[in-house]
Amino acid sequence: MAPRLLSGNQVVYIMMEFGSMLLWDEASKKRFIDSVLEEKRRLGIEVYAFSIFSDRAFLLTGKFGAYTEEEACHDVLIILQHYLKTGWLTQDDRRLFQNGSNLKLSLCLLNGRDEIVNALIYVHLVARDLGYVRAAFDYWWSSIQIYRNRPSWNGLNAETVYENLSPDSGRSRRNLVRRHREIERSGRFFPNCLSAPVIFTTLAGLPSGPASPASGCPERPAHAAADAEASVSSLITRAG
Repeated sequence: MAPRLLSGNQVVYIMMEFGSMLLWDEASKKRFIDSVLEEKRRLGIEVYAFSIFSDRAFLLTGKFGAYTEEEACHDVLIILQHYLKTGWLTQDDRRLFQNGSNLKLSLCLLNGRDEIVNALIYVHLVARDLGYVRAAFDYWWSSIQIYRNRPSWNGLNAETVYENLSPDSGRSRRNLVRRHREIERSGRFFPNCLSAPVIFTTLAGLPSGPASPASGCPERPAHAAADAEASVSSLITRAG
């Protein structure tokens, strides 16, 4: 059985600001979401919600037991390394990562069901608040499609959330969708639980390497993966 949302899992809200149009087209957005969902298995995390935009991404993730902002930041950098290997990044985007100027991570540990639900709804409604769509349910690059009962991304299990909200998962889904719509109609939404984030910025960006002529992406042999992961902790600094 998959870990349950409130049964030993520490849940964390993550906002990634790229400082450039890193996820500039549909193909790169899909590859980024795939990187998140593929790496979550190896990292041992659950992904409960996401929204992906050209210059930023929002995630709600969880991990069993103690899970700190530093550990969540480390996991995000591993996911970005995975995305780097897909070949979607341009040479200019990679330079921005390498000079440490275009990645900022804002993280908040969430406590209790209300904070988790509010953060999940915020991640979904931000597409509307940023002006991408008139109604959040119209935005494709978001897990709101899954919560609307339109399975679209393998690896994100909305049932885990429903089961922790109510013994009746069908009723739980309907209530959560209704709650989305009620908050959306009320105007812009920003929950208090996200008002004091811990912020990290990259010091050295992601690991650099010789560029591949074909893809413009650093070549990183499989045997070097462990070394790259071990070096991640040296790439970040806690701001403030």
